[in-house]
Amino acid sequence: MTEYEAERRLHHPAETVFAVVADLHRADDWGPGDLHVRSQDGDLTTVDKGGDEDGGTDDGDATGLARVRPEQLRVEWGVQGSPDYTGWIQVMHADEGHSRVVVHLSFLGDRPEAHPGPAADAVQRRLEEGLTRLAERLEA
Repeated sequence: MTEYEAERRLHHPAETVFAVVADLHRADDWGPGDLHVRSQDGDLTTVDKGGDEDGGTDDGDATGLARVRPEQLRVEWGVQGSPDYTGWIQVMHADEGHSRVVVHLSFLGDRPEAHPGPAADAVQRRLEEGLTRLAERLEA
């Protein structure tokens, strides 16, 4: 298993940040890109992901599931029917008016992201870029 993680301190309260993160219809604002939220079934949301040209998380047209956990300020996701890719984003309270956000991805098996190389580098870069986009969206 290969795991990736990025963290950022934001100048917004945790509840404000989580409201943005938990809106899965806006996940492209901070997520890995090319996500399409289709439906909701109880606390699970179905998400389609298109292909990626620059390496990293290229599942073709994979169907994933996402679960929003408001009581934990956390969103979890993965590929439906496969343990090879999972992730989560956790929003935490920091000092007054601030928060910390950690985004985490795990890859198993023969996926390119599970091994050193360009795909692995792209995953880490995309995590960092996603947190930057989240911060920019909150400032807008």
